[in-house]
Amino acid sequence: MESIKLYGVNIGGFLSQTEDYSLTSVSKFITVDDFRKIRDWGFNTIRLAVDFPFLFTLSENNADRFSPIHSNFEYLDHIVSWAEELGMYLIIDLHKAPGHSFESSELHKNRIWKQNSPFQDIFLGIWTHIAQRYHPHENVLFDILNEPVAPTAEDWNYLAEKTVEKIRMYTKTNWIVIESNLWGKCKTFPELRKFDDENIIYSFHFYEPISVTHQKAEWLKFTREYHPYFVSYPGKMDTLSEALEKGHDADAKGLMNMFRDSQGMWDITRLESRMQPVFEFQQKHNVPILCGEFGCIAYAHPKTRQNWLSDLITLFHKNSISYTYWNYKNMHFGLCDYTLGFQDNPNYDENRMDQASIQILSRNTHKAP
Repeated sequence: MESIKLYGVNIGGFLSQTEDYSLTSVSKFITVDDFRKIRDWGFNTIRLAVDFPFLFTLSENNADRFSPIHSNFEYLDHIVSWAEELGMYLIIDLHKAPGHSFESSELHKNRIWKQNSPFQDIFLGIWTHIAQRYHPHENVLFDILNEPVAPTAEDWNYLAEKTVEKIRMYTKTNWIVIESNLWGKCKTFPELRKFDDENIIYSFHFYEPISVTHQKAEWLKFTREYHPYFVSYPGKMDTLSEALEKGHDADAKGLMNMFRDSQGMWDITRLESRMQPVFEFQQKHNVPILCGEFGCIAYAHPKTRQNWLSDLITLFHKNSISYTYWNYKNMHFGLCDYTLGFQDNPNYDENRMDQASIQILSRNTHKAP
C-alpha cells in the first residue's frame, strides 16, 4: 500500500453552503493567498467543499438531464492550479448532490436511495465529468459524497462501488475518498466495504461530544435551549432532562439522541474509545484513514477548544490518521473569522486568527511531496 499523509483544513462556505454561487461573490471570499497561508501554516491539503449547483444545472423539464456550468468549472481549474503550484493536495468534496443532503431538516428530500432513482445516474454522471476533467492532476483527490445518509449500509456501498468504477475508467492512480455511512460516523465503519483498490482512503467525521463541539450553535434551536452556558472539555457532560426533550419536532430527535450519547465524562480515553471501530478497520485491512471533518465551535471557551483539538491531534498522530479540520474561515468553526458575531470572541487575536488552534493542528505535520 502506497503511503499518503494528509494534514490540512476544509474550505467550506465558499463553493458550498452559500446563498450566492456567482463568481462575483465567491472570488472575493477565497484567493490564492489563502491557499498560500494554509501551506505556510504547515499543511499540505485542502478539502474543498463543492455543492452540485455550483458546477451543474439540472433540466427543469427532464430531471435526469444536467449540464456543466463551464465558467464555474474554469474557475475550479484555477483553484486546482493554485494547489498544484503550491505543492498541495486538493480534495474535491461533493458536499451536496442532487437528491441527497446530509442536513437533518432535508433528509426527507433524499431520493437518491430509491430503487431505480434517476439521481443515481446523475450522481455517476457528475463523477464521470469530474474525473474526465481532473484526472491528469495527480494532486487531486475525489471525495465522492459528503456524509452519506443511506437507509442501509448496502445502499451506500453499492453506489460507492459504481462511482469508483466510473472514476477508474479515467484514472487508476488518483486517490478516492469514501466516507462511512450516516454522517461519517465511527460506529458505521465496520459496515463499509473494503474495495479491491489500493488508492482509496476511508474517511470518517468526528464532532463528539456534540455538547462540546456544537455548544450554543445558533442554527440549532434545540442546542441553544440546552446550552445557555459554556461546556468544558475535558469534563462531565450534564444529563438531558425530560423537560428539555418536550416540545421539539421530529427533526430534533436525532440531535437529542446525540446529546444523550454525550452524557458522562469525556477525555482523551473516551475519544479514543469512540474511534475504535475506525482503528480496527484500519488494522484489519491495512488501509489509509482520513478524518475529513472535525471541529469545535468558536462559541466554546478557548481552553475547551484547544484541549479538545490537542487530544484529537494526539490520537490522529498516534494512529497514523490523516486529517482536515473544519473549517478554515468563518462558518462558526473557523481558524480565522471576520463575521461581526465573532468580533470580540476570545478565540481570535487582533488579526482575527485563532493562532493557538493553528499551532495545535500543525503539530508534527509535513509538507506535501
